[in-house]
Amino acid sequence: MTLAILGICSALIPFIIYLIKRQQAKDSDPLTIRQRYEEETRKLIAAKDASGINIALDERLRQISRNTSGQGSGANQSRGESK
Repeated sequence: MTLAILGICSALIPFIIYLIKRQQAKDSDPLTIRQRYEEETRKLIAAKDASGINIALDERLRQISRNTSGQGSGANQSRGESK
């Protein structure tokens, strides 16, 4: 009886760890982050808060520029043009 309970627990513990890691990865997923930004912007647009929209867009542009810094000039690379 004790061995059966230990066997079940030993199978459930890795599964629970997997579920926790999966949830954490989902929170940092680029699609989830983008959907969160879109929802936030929609709420600001619905509230007709122009200054709030500008602040949100400025923050988003800063984050995008931080993520792409150090990767060269994106416009020229995406077109396949050389310097």
